[in-house]
Amino acid sequence: MDCSLWGRLKVFGLFEKEDFPKAAFLAYPDKKGPVKMLKTPPYASTCHLVMNNPGQNRVKRLSKEKKWMKEIAAFLKEHSKSIVFLAFPPEYIDFQPFLWEGLKVTPQYTYRLDLSKEVAELEKGMSPERRNDLKRATKDGVEVEAVSDINQVEILIQKTFDRKGKSFDQSFVSKVLQEFANEGNSIAFIAKYKGCFCATSFIIFNSNIAYYIFGGYDSETTHSGAGALTLWEAIKACRERGIKTFDFEGSMLPEVERYFRGFGGEITPYYLVHGSSKAMETLLKFRNPELF
Repeated sequence: MDCSLWGRLKVFGLFEKEDFPKAAFLAYPDKKGPVKMLKTPPYASTCHLVMNNPGQNRVKRLSKEKKWMKEIAAFLKEHSKSIVFLAFPPEYIDFQPFLWEGLKVTPQYTYRLDLSKEVAELEKGMSPERRNDLKRATKDGVEVEAVSDINQVEILIQKTFDRKGKSFDQSFVSKVLQEFANEGNSIAFIAKYKGCFCATSFIIFNSNIAYYIFGGYDSETTHSGAGALTLWEAIKACRERGIKTFDFEGSMLPEVERYFRGFGGEITPYYLVHGSSKAMETLLKFRNPELF
């Protein structure tokens, strides 16, 4: 295994003889007091593992994938002397090598929307509640547009974190919005109601999948359907770009799951690999019994 570093975010690559990696994934080294961690990057649901495995024979292809997963599992096992929390994309379902290494594997869930469908079909697939959100927002004069000024988007996102009392790494959010995002990999929609910016949705995409990364709203000026309308416009914009799938980036909180479910996507499992030393595991059982 080898890696390169962007800030604290690391890109790990699995190399054999060639210079080009056979597999690569993202991970975020962190530390709380003396405890070191290797975890899924902030504000991402998975490590975005990719494999360069174009073989035509199914058995050979699966065998190569198994071999590379064994290498990744051994690497994470070494890091689990501290703490490892790393989620993998839904495309990968064979986690036997991680179990063989004594790591734990826990299912997580997201919703994914098939953007090959016509817009009318996507809208028909929504819950009545979500369609009513869109109709009410449109009727009440909520205006939504794509924006290049990311500063207002960042303000709305920060207000959401502050309102919920959630701690967040503001510098990391700013890096994503101000340094990483550009017209070729992201899009942001913002809603205006009665002359005030009130809700936003921020999306990152590649040629195949779009990911809902951030959303935000101003509780003092917002309309109840404004957030849904920004997300719906983002979904349609991604479809127009030829992107095949819209991923809501994790849906494990009950209220978030219920909201995302209303957009009509398919519930999709993905897997979290986690592990730690025996002493640390004993302590973690008190804080995260569902994982340990």
